[in-house]
Amino acid sequence: VANVNINNFDNVVLINKAAGSCSQKKALFHRSEIGSGGATFHPRQQEFPSESVDVETIDAMLPVDNHSCVHFMKIDVEGHEFEALVGAKELLRSRTPPIICMEFSTEQGDSAVNSANLLTNELNFQAFRTEYGKGHRDGGKLIPLQRKADYPRHDNVYFVPASRLDYFHEKLPVGNN
Repeated sequence: VANVNINNFDNVVLINKAAGSCSQKKALFHRSEIGSGGATFHPRQQEFPSESVDVETIDAMLPVDNHSCVHFMKIDVEGHEFEALVGAKELLRSRTPPIICMEFSTEQGDSAVNSANLLTNELNFQAFRTEYGKGHRDGGKLIPLQRKADYPRHDNVYFVPASRLDYFHEKLPVGNN
């Protein structure tokens, strides 16, 4: 809430729910040594304090007529990416699916790899990484990811719907591996 207020965003709607593949209550584990933003549903973190949270699909949280209003999604959900994307299939199959920036990490199990497979194989998205990675102010060119070996171990990956590739290539520098 503080970031929305500080930046005077007027086109942001905050929903106090977790994104998942179905409507449910689930234990969210707080990894205090990591600090703010390190909460996870990942079962290997059960030794940390938890709270029960409401989980809902992204599709259920978005009114059907608002699918065309979502142009970009940032997903950083600590190993829960696949579940969040499964709950957004209507949005991702809509006439104007969003570009997705997903924190891709093989350190959280198979969720990132399964998410990449869902987006690229089933939903016809193209994957990219930045040339220098997220730790650099200028990420450099966007590099297409063609093979599993091209994906980073831990970095942001951009998934662009095939229907938006022309626009994407016009606006951003795209290089080769």
